[in-house]
Amino acid sequence: MRRDVTILSVVLLILSAAGALVAQVPASATWALTDPNAGGTGQTVATSGLVNAADENLVNSEINGYTGYNNSQRVRIKGNSWPAGLTTQIDTVYVEFAVTPKAGNKMTVESLSLDLGCHSLNNMKANVWYSTDPAFLNPVQVSYQTADTVNNYLPRNTTNTVQTITAQPFQVVNQGETFFLRVYFWVDQNASVATGKYLTIQNVVIGGITETAPLPASATWALTDPNTGGTGQSVATTGKVNAAYEHLVNAEINGYTGFNSSQRVRIKGNSWPAGLTTQIDTVYVEFAVSPKLGARLRVESLSLDLGCHSLNNMKANVWYSTDPAFLDPIQVAYQTADTVNNYLPRNTSNTAQTVTAQPNVLVDQGQTFYLRVYFWVDQNASVATGKYMTIQNVVIGGTTESAPLLSSAAWALTDPNTGGTGKTVATAGKVTAAEEKLVNTEINGYTGFNNSQRVRIKGNSWPAGLTAQIDTVYVEFAVSPKAGARFTVQTLSLDLGCHSLNNMKANVWYSTDPAFLNPVQVVYQTADTVNNYLPRNTTNTVQTVTAQPNLVVEADQTFYLRVYPWVDQNASIATGKYLTIQNVLISGQTEGGADFELPSIATQPVSYISTTFAASGGTIPSDGGAPVTARGVCWSTTTAPTTVDAKTSDGAGSGSFVSQVTGLTAGVTYYLRAYATNDAGTAYGEEFSFKTLDSLMAPTVTTAQVSDVMVKTAKGGGTVTEWGGSDVIARGICWNLTGDPTIADNKSESGTGIGSFTASIFPLTESTVYYVRAYATNSTGTGYGRVESFTTQAPAPAVFKVVAQDGSGDYTTVQAAFNDVPDFYTGMWCIYVKAGTYKEKLLLAQNKTNVVLRGESALTTILTYDDYAGKPGVGGTSNCYSTAIEADDFTAMDITFQNTVKNDGSAPDQQAVALRVNGDRGAYYNCRLLGYQDTYYAWGGHGTVRTYMKECYIEGSVDFIFGRNINVFDNCHIHVNRQNGCITAPSTDAASRFGLVFMDCKITADSVGFNGVPITSFHLGRPWQGRPRCVYLRCEEPATLNPEGWTVMTTGLNPFFAEYHCFGPGSNFFGRINGGIQLSGAEAAEYTIANIFARTSNPSFGYDWLPEKPVFTDVEWSKGPESLPTVYELSQNYPNPFNPVTTIHYALPNPGKVRIIVYNLLGAKVATLVDGPQAAGRHTVRFDALHLGSGAYFYRIEADDFQQTKKMLLLK
Repeated sequence: MRRDVTILSVVLLILSAAGALVAQVPASATWALTDPNAGGTGQTVATSGLVNAADENLVNSEINGYTGYNNSQRVRIKGNSWPAGLTTQIDTVYVEFAVTPKAGNKMTVESLSLDLGCHSLNNMKANVWYSTDPAFLNPVQVSYQTADTVNNYLPRNTTNTVQTITAQPFQVVNQGETFFLRVYFWVDQNASVATGKYLTIQNVVIGGITETAPLPASATWALTDPNTGGTGQSVATTGKVNAAYEHLVNAEINGYTGFNSSQRVRIKGNSWPAGLTTQIDTVYVEFAVSPKLGARLRVESLSLDLGCHSLNNMKANVWYSTDPAFLDPIQVAYQTADTVNNYLPRNTSNTAQTVTAQPNVLVDQGQTFYLRVYFWVDQNASVATGKYMTIQNVVIGGTTESAPLLSSAAWALTDPNTGGTGKTVATAGKVTAAEEKLVNTEINGYTGFNNSQRVRIKGNSWPAGLTAQIDTVYVEFAVSPKAGARFTVQTLSLDLGCHSLNNMKANVWYSTDPAFLNPVQVVYQTADTVNNYLPRNTTNTVQTVTAQPNLVVEADQTFYLRVYPWVDQNASIATGKYLTIQNVLISGQTEGGADFELPSIATQPVSYISTTFAASGGTIPSDGGAPVTARGVCWSTTTAPTTVDAKTSDGAGSGSFVSQVTGLTAGVTYYLRAYATNDAGTAYGEEFSFKTLDSLMAPTVTTAQVSDVMVKTAKGGGTVTEWGGSDVIARGICWNLTGDPTIADNKSESGTGIGSFTASIFPLTESTVYYVRAYATNSTGTGYGRVESFTTQAPAPAVFKVVAQDGSGDYTTVQAAFNDVPDFYTGMWCIYVKAGTYKEKLLLAQNKTNVVLRGESALTTILTYDDYAGKPGVGGTSNCYSTAIEADDFTAMDITFQNTVKNDGSAPDQQAVALRVNGDRGAYYNCRLLGYQDTYYAWGGHGTVRTYMKECYIEGSVDFIFGRNINVFDNCHIHVNRQNGCITAPSTDAASRFGLVFMDCKITADSVGFNGVPITSFHLGRPWQGRPRCVYLRCEEPATLNPEGWTVMTTGLNPFFAEYHCFGPGSNFFGRINGGIQLSGAEAAEYTIANIFARTSNPSFGYDWLPEKPVFTDVEWSKGPESLPTVYELSQNYPNPFNPVTTIHYALPNPGKVRIIVYNLLGAKVATLVDGPQAAGRHTVRFDALHLGSGAYFYRIEADDFQQTKKMLLLK
């Protein structure tokens, strides 16, 4: 018997403990349906507890006043015409009421009630149903019986009664669900069409309880390119979780160019060790998520998309753990399409490996869930560089539920006149508290011990002879759990004393009963063991009273703490006697309740302000733990607008949104802020004020300083700061020779809209003063910026340099000649390379413009190297070049560019570039480009550029003409040297009108490839990246060209592959596949050199370009070292204005001492650039003004009897 009792007691204790975890909160929605014109509620709803409810919804029905019995709402069929002969409800005519539990809660609907009747007829019936199905399938009917026991007709208003319908559904409504109550009503068995017949309805109430439910939560790392508006390493969360940015440990990001623009990650330093067969424990990518305070997280799912780039043999292990030291983690098993090695899919396969798991791991508050990806290059024979894991769409999801949360209320009771708290309270956690309450007591300053609050009886007269408390004289402190929560009061403490007497006593009690019946007394003992009197202020001590109530305060209760003071056993009435009190604290743990808060929201500044409209928007980085159900901007002509004022509705959810503000009045000042609503309420962002335009006007634009002034070109720009009230349809710069230029003069357009822009000024005349200003045009007119002036440079004389390995020229290496090219030289800088094989890795830097490179013969002058993408330390395909041209306006003639590495499989990643181009307006005449895989890289690493190749020979095996640039191959010879080769792999910009264009070219192939395999098939091209474009016009095609014409490398790019009037045994007008088409005559006519190289071919081009081959005499090219100048000369620095570096050219006809000094406007010397003997010839010097301020400076040369000073402008 005793054992059974024990077991039952244990069961009851367990049930009691389990019940303590869930707080049940009463909740209801009430539609009174009273006349809004008489101060009533209309269709609106009033809610209590943790529920949301919608206003009354009328479906094919309409309100006709509030003149039913007891002023109830009258409702009729829409259009006021009831069909004759109805014997049952019309399924599309009803009144609906809906209630939904707030996020993180579920509701049990325990009761519903509503008052129904009818007006102006006796034969109205109504069916009442409820359901949680939005489609209202299989609803439950509420049965009721009216006073009419025959027909169950509703009571007519003239009877002065209503039918109160009630039900006890006990229907559980989970979070995300809605409880719908519908009333279908009709005129029953009427012989004819009826009008003016009404249902009357009032006092609709849906009631029940809510309790906490798991709340969906997630952390998502999209890992998209931040330079194009993507997320980068940042994370977006929903629900009650926090998450950290992506964490890279001994790993680094290398762009976002993986499959689907995924993030590329490599080992830090870009050097993978050879021979790896498993992960490196210190190289990984980590993602971490934690529950917010007061919540615990159950991780139910995780997913991420993995792949690799520039290799086939990358592996990755995925693990998770809640241990910060990552001991004993759990591995996520997955299988790729590679069933042998489980290697990640390469980007060229256009797939990713989606790795998923269902951890079902509980993460308590204070813990963190870590997800790590360890990746490595598997079983590589040598050190590998330029090898990447690609990663995207990392999601950790699950649910959060309430967890015990430390909560407290503290009344410091310090002097408010010196910055203290006064009677106010500070709370933490899920509790609310009231200010200190004084009942028949009053504060008399804060001069007790430690500046504590002094309290006396109201009126300052303590009765004589007191031996116990006065029940109506006390100080009270009250704390309650927040809605839906339960609070366990674990401790309380307070510091008590007295002032100006020795015989004050105080009783301390607590209770959850508002009437304070049967309270619990807090027992304490002061230093006075006889009378238990409180310590006097002169003792410099207080009595700290403490207790551990361990009292559960339910969701609808309040915990009250009271202090009853009195002057004990005083012989006479006492005045000026005080209780001192300070540091009152009630603390414990809360559980349950609303696990959400207001969203975080920021307002976007107002832009595009017109006379009657403007634009704004907002960003919601966190939804506060509950879904954002409404968002937008609100505005008013007074400050602090709310959603009651004018507003936009711009969807739901977190993230950014754009708002169009309309219906404004011209010339009025408005105040605007963004808003976001969730179950916690509506949050507002920063407020902005703006004034609408009085009338439409031309745009406002500023002119930028002209820069990069050359002989025939310069760069200008501006900023459209105000649009004038209508769209800016054109903007740019205009110029002339006389001043105040307009768009009727010369102009260069640069896009539309507001914001900054740049534009090229072309063509210009040397040594000429120009006037320029920015402009912007809208429907009202054209606005102009300030006028600027500049002077074009005089062309520098052509300079001839010779490279010869035997020392007979100016240089013995080509790179030395490249290095000596002055920055932005305005004449042609000609480099003649004598016959020989120059094994150099060459780079012509970006600032070294206007270079002409000519070989003695294309057959005998060879620039070669042997780097390849997989070679340790090289850094991938873009860095495996033999020659790289970064500068604009480069010309090459009669020379060979070569890479000798064959893609024969003897090493990994044998892409080997002979020539890489990154400069605009490059031209190549009678050049040879020799290589195998990736011979010519039309890179465009800084953006799309234009390149012209005339009568050149280009040889390779696979993708040997590839990249993003716009290229014309005019009368070139294209040669394939391996079986199953492919000529092109374009990655054209989507904004480019043209890509790789072959005109009148000859295509040939070896009979046997370099690897000994006969060549029987190759293709014209295959898509790589971007929006690939490749066209062959009038080209000779051999029999070994595969009849398919085109093949596939990357799917989903929608390439433009075409031919026109090609001929030869390999031409095929009907059998091309993989997107290959034949152009019409009209389409082919667009492919002229002028069109292809026009500024309209890509938005980045500043002006049209037509290549011109330089013409020199044989004497000029072969004369050897440059002839000496005949006069002294000091050129204008370039660029000018500059920031912070510029170049100065000068010429010396005779050797001698040279000084070049820089002065400021005050004549003070700020730099000495040259001071010493120099040989005769042409020289350059660079001036770095990094540590100087903006302004005008002068530079002066002194050489022999020659002296000259010029002005330059530093703009920072």
